Amino acid sequence: MGNHRKCVWVGAIAAILSGPALAADLPPVIEPPVVAPIQDFSGWYIRGDISYDVIDSDSADYTGSNFPGQFFNDDWDEAVNIGAGVGYQFNRYFRTDITVDYRQTQYDADAKCASHPAPCTVGGVAAPRNFTEESADASIWTAMANAYVDVAHWHGLTPYVGAGIGIAYIDVTDYEGETWDGTSFVATSFDDNDQVNFAASLMAGFSYDITEFLKVDAGYRYTYLGDIETGTNPLDTGPTSEAVVEWESMDMHEARLGIRYMIY
Repeated sequence: MGNHRKCVWVGAIAAILSGPALAADLPPVIEPPVVAPIQDFSGWYIRGDISYDVIDSDSADYTGSNFPGQFFNDDWDEAVNIGAGVGYQFNRYFRTDITVDYRQTQYDADAKCASHPAPCTVGGVAAPRNFTEESADASIWTAMANAYVDVAHWHGLTPYVGAGIGIAYIDVTDYEGETWDGTSFVATSFDDNDQVNFAASLMAGFSYDITEFLKVDAGYRYTYLGDIETGTNPLDTGPTSEAVVEWESMDMHEARLGIRYMIY
């Protein structure tokens, strides 16, 4: 009986002493990582943008005029745009803003004489060339309401697509052209004209988080501006007595760079 009790005590003491060694032999318990929840933020933001704009129109021509038509070698100068806006981020994937942008451009072209490709001729007297030289200035304001989908989020980089509708205020000024009077090319001009058109745009780009509140934004925007025209030429009483120069389907391709500051 005594020997049996002694064996029990020896076994208990051995189990206690061997406990730490057995625990050391067990594999470590791996705690699951603590994953921070993705912040579904919302709030107001302000933005500022600059862009390099390539401006174009489908065609340009005199309408209702005794002057010759058909412009060629025509081109709108590239423009630098500045803009600003205010918007609201509804969640991580959808936001809207209102933007206002301004740019100044110039139009240069040649216009064919009625006798083209022969030289301009009046009273049998030929001009030294078979075209006239034309130019005009234009100021373009756009006010757009835009919506964007932020399609993904990866290490601070967020690609997006968007669309906008709004208005374009276009002011055409200082139109200068020429007519051949049989002796020399005489300067002619059209009155200034301003108008408001419907405008629409499509955008794509990406933003990058500089800080929690500040984002840099780079992208492309296409904007349709519609048809524009000069005022009338007071010296030309054409078939409709409304002689103007008209540009059809004016639009812009914009390479944009800006910043957005979140106001939580």
